[in-house]
Amino acid sequence: MAFDYGSTGLGIRNPFKLEGVVVATRGGLQTLLSLYLLVSVSGLINSSFTLGWITALVGFILLSNGLYALGRGIIKIVRFYVGRSIPASLAKNVSRSEKQNVEKHVYYNHQQLEEMLMGRKNITYKEPTGLISRVVHSLFPRLTFTPFPVRNIADQLAGALAKTAVALICYVLSWFMVASGLVGKNADVVLTAVSFALLIYLILAWRGATVNLSDVNISRYRGEMSVKQVTIALLVAILTPVIFVFLHKILWLPYIAKIKNYQNLVTLMETHFTSFSTGGFIVGLLILATLVSVLILLLVAERARMANPVTEVSEFRESWQELVHPQDVFINIESNVMANRRYREVPNRVYRDFDANLLQEGRASDKGQFDGETIQETQPEFIPWEYPDQFKLLRMVSTVSAQVLLFVAYLLLFFAIKPLNAVLTMPDVDLLKNITNPKAVEMIAPHVNNLLLLAKLALGFLLLSIFGRLLENYAHTFWAEIKFKSLMVFFRCQGTFTESKVSTGMSIYDSTRSENVVVRASMTPWVICANLHSSTFALSGVDNLEHARLIWSFEKNDDELKAMISEVKAFLSQRESVASLQNEKELNAISKIAQVNQQTRAIAPGDEQKRLGNSAAEAAGFLRQDSNHNQNDDAGNKP
Repeated sequence: MAFDYGSTGLGIRNPFKLEGVVVATRGGLQTLLSLYLLVSVSGLINSSFTLGWITALVGFILLSNGLYALGRGIIKIVRFYVGRSIPASLAKNVSRSEKQNVEKHVYYNHQQLEEMLMGRKNITYKEPTGLISRVVHSLFPRLTFTPFPVRNIADQLAGALAKTAVALICYVLSWFMVASGLVGKNADVVLTAVSFALLIYLILAWRGATVNLSDVNISRYRGEMSVKQVTIALLVAILTPVIFVFLHKILWLPYIAKIKNYQNLVTLMETHFTSFSTGGFIVGLLILATLVSVLILLLVAERARMANPVTEVSEFRESWQELVHPQDVFINIESNVMANRRYREVPNRVYRDFDANLLQEGRASDKGQFDGETIQETQPEFIPWEYPDQFKLLRMVSTVSAQVLLFVAYLLLFFAIKPLNAVLTMPDVDLLKNITNPKAVEMIAPHVNNLLLLAKLALGFLLLSIFGRLLENYAHTFWAEIKFKSLMVFFRCQGTFTESKVSTGMSIYDSTRSENVVVRASMTPWVICANLHSSTFALSGVDNLEHARLIWSFEKNDDELKAMISEVKAFLSQRESVASLQNEKELNAISKIAQVNQQTRAIAPGDEQKRLGNSAAEAAGFLRQDSNHNQNDDAGNKP
């Protein structure tokens, strides 16, 4: 869909300005930090070649991400281009004036729109799917009446929380198996391995809960997590300790037993491996998950309170008998009644075009039947949301918190420069290739702390970036919703018609007469109209308002229905079944002819014969005078 500019705008403002300022601020600060690192590279490269390259690499990573965030923020701040063809239609628009605009993202078809109006139902609302979705919608019944992105957020968030709860239960089961001595003397190693596996699983679970706002989740609803998934998770939890014991005894110990001086290496690795505490990261993940969940669920609850799932329409049905051709009725509806209701002179959306479908009965040309209908929607009018102050505060806090988490996550890369340099510049690193060398164990021991520090920084980066991105995407959804209001009209008229001739001015004394073919139509109009409340989710960039628009409620509009019927009846009452002359000169000419005819009829029959005789005598005298005049002319011309 192109940017169809018009001097009369639709009044749609940019909804992302505040969000863009926050995102651009984070991008700017991160860009400044990266420039500081890149500027310091030239001084570091002389003292330490490795440190210089590590600093340059981290600087480029920070710079690329910072510029990306800065660009996204600026795009959200700059002008929000809105043409006169937005938002997307509800179904395929068959209007002749809009054939050049190809709309890809339509959610309904014209048959579904008719079913919604006729049946007073809204097929937009979908039944929740999956165990977790049904539980969430049972706890929050009004969640069903919120847009799909909001429902998807609630389901994804609830699914991540459910997976976290199941994972913790599984961890408790594994801990019970370890504590009861089922794994033998390797309890510490197995428990540490299980804790690390739990942390990785939770990171992946929350990474999968991130929802990007796109047309896929704008126009679709999807549930999350089934009973089958929960059963599989519990089964894996029970088997995980056994698997670790198997790997430790059957594979790991026989392999390292072949290595000289392996006992020192085993002791060193097991000591530092068990000292690597994943409990702090698990607690940190649970705290971040709780904070993000509270913020987002409060936003979802506030949006659910604003839902108004009304399905009411205004309806008119009546039987008429009028001297009018059925096609004229449809033309009047199209060209006058509906055209008078255009919003800011934008053509109406036509989802089902008129087709009078006139059918003659048999071979007779003077009678038949007709059936025609149309579905039209006026140009959607932008309606600003009236959000509560609490909703606005929660939305801003979520956006700012997301950018803070992302900034701190990339700041950890800055702190990883020195330990990474220490690991890469370990002395005699080639000796590590020969693990049988007793000195290898002595070399590894001093640098284990740096390795553990890098591992902690990497895990911290993962946690902060995942929850920062998740919170950013969730909060963006509550900035992007654009609300519209429009008038939807369904008109159907069916009936029969007959033709007859009507003649006027047939008196023997009339000089003019009018002969007309009159069509008498017996029709039953059926009109349904309603105010539609729909919304779409805007995106920053070219396709800002071209994604699917969904109907959330429709209300009665009796006043508009009465006005439409009054206009149609006024049109019918002004119809003329007898041809008349509107030109003043023609009326004067006919008036003079009528006066002559009136004088002619006023003369008596005897007077008429006398007048005719006198007229003949006068004509004969005129002929004689003309003959004498010609003879005198001939005598005067003789020589």
